[in-house]
Amino acid sequence: MAATYGEPEAELTQVSSGDTGLDKLLDGGFPAKRSVLVAGGPGTGKSTLAMQFLQAGLEAGERALYVTTEQTADELRDSFAPFSFDLDDPKLSIASVHARPGQRIDGAEGLMLSELQRDESRPHDFYAPFTTEYLEEHLAEHTPVDRIVVDSLSGIAPMEESPDLLRRDLLEIIRLFADRFGATTLLIAEEPEHGSVTGSAAPELLRFAAHGVIYLSHEPIHGDYHRYLRVEKLRGVNHDTRKHEFEITDDGPSVVSRWSPTQPVGRVWRTGVPGLDELGGGGLSKGGSVVLSHDGRARVSDIVAEIAVESLLAGAAVPIFVPGTLGREWVETKIANRISSLEQLLDENRLFIIDWYADWDFDHPNIYRVHKRGLAGLLTHNRLYVMQRIFRIYRSIDERRGSRDTVPIVYSETALQELSATDLRFQHGWIQANLLTDDDTIVFVQNPATMNDRLSEFYVYDAQQVFETWIEAESDLQYIRLDKGAHGKTGVTRLVKRSSGTPAIEVQSNHRAE
Repeated sequence: MAATYGEPEAELTQVSSGDTGLDKLLDGGFPAKRSVLVAGGPGTGKSTLAMQFLQAGLEAGERALYVTTEQTADELRDSFAPFSFDLDDPKLSIASVHARPGQRIDGAEGLMLSELQRDESRPHDFYAPFTTEYLEEHLAEHTPVDRIVVDSLSGIAPMEESPDLLRRDLLEIIRLFADRFGATTLLIAEEPEHGSVTGSAAPELLRFAAHGVIYLSHEPIHGDYHRYLRVEKLRGVNHDTRKHEFEITDDGPSVVSRWSPTQPVGRVWRTGVPGLDELGGGGLSKGGSVVLSHDGRARVSDIVAEIAVESLLAGAAVPIFVPGTLGREWVETKIANRISSLEQLLDENRLFIIDWYADWDFDHPNIYRVHKRGLAGLLTHNRLYVMQRIFRIYRSIDERRGSRDTVPIVYSETALQELSATDLRFQHGWIQANLLTDDDTIVFVQNPATMNDRLSEFYVYDAQQVFETWIEAESDLQYIRLDKGAHGKTGVTRLVKRSSGTPAIEVQSNHRAE
């Protein structure tokens, strides 16, 4: 779906859809006196959702109109018999209209305004031309009205050959219901399950003309079909853009709630990137581990730098297992110099560097080299030495950090050069059991493509949060998503943008649809 930034419409009021779950996705309900397209394949629940919307209005004391183009009033009653809808409510009107070729009342051949259930009081051979003017006159007896459903568009949309004329007529229909009738309107349109449009161009044009679009589908899960709903577009509203499962109940469609947060939002480390904090439900989970997964192309080091800076500013000690691609210059320019200096942070036991490849030409007690330099280093490249060295480094950092919380940042694939997956799992468990407190958070930065699948899955399974960032091949744009978390919105994708200021990156926030 398209996304943009913009201010919400002034004085935009909303009306309930009839389901609290859907109202939540709509950030309060359907925009009043606007037209929303409800599209989807056959049997996905479009008509039931629309009738639920009308029933909510009836229960609120509003007047409702159901315009059916494919069923008579009796057929409509049969269709809704299993539900708790009150089709006999005096505030509900049912009108049937249809556009079909024939001889109009003016004697000309063309589209005429027909009824599915003919009125015996009017002649059968001649009908009014199908125009917005005559449609308005035909439905005027049901006004004033607060809510309207048009089910479905296929029986009412003019069959113009010219897309420009079709667009004009569709806009006229939308204006008729929303502007001249002043009603909140749902327009139903049939579309194939995959969302593309075949046959009439009306549904596709309505996607652009309507104020909002809701798409319904069924999709197989291990051979069993489930119903899904997605709010693709809702102008001026900060709506939920994710796909949600819904169930059909006696009262109509009910959006299935996702798992609720189990950890207070206050127990987080801020990342320094507002959009990333928003995505994570406030920041990085305190306690346990966080995985930042990447595809090898995404600018993950910029995200790491912001996490390190913000953690240091929050008073934490930050040990960084730097990979060979990130040296002293990166640590100084991206992290240390934004706070004080590298030397000062090291002297104050706030920053610790674990130099795996002995690349740093700077000596300090808080710069730990996994291997010795020179020829002596050849003797240190064995599994037993490396395991014991890592444990000693962590014990030393634990002693020097004092009472500070820690946010260690570990590039997982660096250790895989010399340690097995079994070694890393054991090391991770030992560190969590012996050194980390309830407020410490260890961040693992890893590219699953360079790791053993079982090891990658181990880190993901153990983590409290999992973020994934990648570059889309076709657009060359970077995105980030929360795949797992006790708080925040999983499955939401956000654009990662470069910034000329501080921080050096931005993550899209306040997602809005055109």
